Amino acid sequence: MDQALLTFHNKLTEPVRVFFTSDYCYKCVKQQLVSVKPNNNNTSAVISTKFTLTLQVEPQTRNSTLCRWSRTYKEGGHYSVWMQTPAASADPICSFSVDKSPNNAYLRKSEPPFSLCIDQTGAENE
Repeated sequence: MDQALLTFHNKLTEPVRVFFTSDYCYKCVKQQLVSVKPNNNNTSAVISTKFTLTLQVEPQTRNSTLCRWSRTYKEGGHYSVWMQTPAASADPICSFSVDKSPNNAYLRKSEPPFSLCIDQTGAENE
């Protein structure tokens, strides 16, 4: 599967765009992942977990960066990014949370439950 869910929550009064690049790709141009409307709107995207991603949030109305980070996300995880302006500050911040823990890669999903087989074919001859 190699995918995770990333939800962006925009509590700002302006729309934002989220861009990404894969750290696997050398000198790649950033690509737009999602746009998020202002005032408590959210948008989700399914992302790859194969490589570290660098994500960058920019306001749609001006050319600046609100936040930028690199992270390797885990398969099956659900993550949130909150863009907001704290009451004590004029500068927007981004905060992160894990909404659903990723799958444990060491647990086998297709393993059948333990079963015991007894050979009773030779019991009748004795």
